[in-house]
Amino acid sequence: MSEYLQQLQRDASSTAVKLPACVVILLNENAEFLLIKETERQQWQLPLDGIRDGETATEATLRLTRQQLGVEPAELECIGYSSADPANKIIWPAQNILVQLHAFVMVSTDWQGDISPATDYDSAQYFGIRDLPPVPAHVDHYIQMFTSWLPNREFRFR
Repeated sequence: MSEYLQQLQRDASSTAVKLPACVVILLNENAEFLLIKETERQQWQLPLDGIRDGETATEATLRLTRQQLGVEPAELECIGYSSADPANKIIWPAQNILVQLHAFVMVSTDWQGDISPATDYDSAQYFGIRDLPPVPAHVDHYIQMFTSWLPNREFRFR
């Protein structure tokens, strides 16, 4: 983990590859966030993936939830788009390169199937907003976006 942070700090001023991405916030009936623990870095994350050529943000989010979590959202709502925040610079694990995420942030409270994280993740767990474990800056940024968006919203839970 410290090696990752050192590399990120060293490369923070470097030009990052721009990556269109989507992140999904799944909320259970207690309004807790589903986080997945990445095996390699042992850090809690929101499910996140790049958007492939020809995919919409919604299609990418549906693919990501199927592949990373084994579920199919019945509803998705885009709560925002984030690109300029410095927190969006991360080291992309697959290619080990610095990327600037241009991420659509999606929310769902209704999905089909049981949460079953992909092999890249040790576990999946729900956390309340006041009980979140340490998360990377980009994850914290997306959760802050969500809490800013939240007032006056009504959710239907499955």
